[in-house]
Order: sequence, then structure tokens, then C-alpha cells
Amino acid sequence: MSIDVELTDLAYGGDAVGRYEGRVLFVPGGIPGERVRVEIVEERRGHARADLLEILRPAPERVDPQYPLLTDSGCQWQHIAYPAQLTWKAHIVRQLLVRIGKQPDALVHPTIGMPAGVSPWHYRNIAVFSVGPANEVGFKLTESHEVQDLETCPLLHPALDMAYQHIRAKLLDYFGDALAEMIQGFTIRGAIGAVSTNATSETVKPVPTL
Repeated sequence: MSIDVELTDLAYGGDAVGRYEGRVLFVPGGIPGERVRVEIVEERRGHARADLLEILRPAPERVDPQYPLLTDSGCQWQHIAYPAQLTWKAHIVRQLLVRIGKQPDALVHPTIGMPAGVSPWHYRNIAVFSVGPANEVGFKLTESHEVQDLETCPLLHPALDMAYQHIRAKLLDYFGDALAEMIQGFTIRGAIGAVSTNATSETVKPVPTL
């Protein structure tokens, strides 16, 4: 059954928040200020989770996702314009300090985003990938053992992404269809020791290690 709800807040992790029949409703992919049509998919005492079916009234900060198939592991914010992302992240920290930390007067400075002219993608210098039961190689989805198969990841620093692509290709080439049978649950851990970035130059050292 579908229901229409007003979204009023954003929770830690990026889910939009609304209310239905007195319960808190978490809606991934929504933005506060929107009216949406959803379907409840999980119910717990005091709250529920819902899938977004239709946006009836979009928020002004809604944008088309650059990578619509990637909806987890850091990509769940991409439907929100980047300046609005920074504002909402500071709001979430403030709300957590007030509600959980009991610090009503806590001072939260504005979120420091990427410098002007620098893409908000390709910034992550640490990553952990997993092998799934159907030979998927990629990120584990939030609160799930399901692995989202990825050939490349737009969140990773280019050097780390290149290393990941190389390791992924070698695993699939060596094990073939037996990859999951041989090493399901195996994790690929990658890190770049130091990355400094500005609008005109970039330095990476040392090389990625996996």
C-alpha cells in the first residue's frame, strides 16, 4: 500500500524523515520539504522504513544523481545539491549533539567542503570492498550482507580506483565463476598514505596498497 507523506528532516546516514500515524518514517532518497509517495517496507516499534515511489513536490535542492545506480556507501547523498549537502551535514551533527549528547548550546561550525573548482567526487583514500555470493566485487550495502557489484568507484581517488580495478580484474580472471565459492566474504582493503589536493595540482604518496 502506498502513502503520501511530508518530509521534514534528514537523519544521520542521509535518510529523509517524515511521520505516519504517529511513527517516525525513514525514506532513503528523499529531501526535507518534499511531499512524496512511499511504500512501507519495514516496521519496528516507534519507526518504519519506506521505499520512495514518487516525488509529488520536489525540493529546490534536488538534482539528478550523477551515478544513479550507486545508492550506498557515500553515494546516497548525490540527489542533493552539494552546497545543500554541506548545510544538512552540519545540521545533523548539531541535532545529534543536542538529542544524544545533551549539549543544547553546542557550537557547530559550517561543514568544510571541497575547495572551489574541485570535484566533490574522487576524494576517498581508504576503501574496503567485498566478494559476494554471485561473484560480485564491490561495496557492502548498509545494514546488509549484499554486495553492490562495481567495476569502478567514483568516490575513490583515481590512484586507488585504478588499483581496485586491477585487483578486481585479476580476481575475476583467475577464479572465474568459482570466485564466490573460493573466497566469498573476502575483503579488499586499499589505502593511499597521503593525498593532497587543490584546484591545480595533486600529489599521491605512497602508491596504493591492497
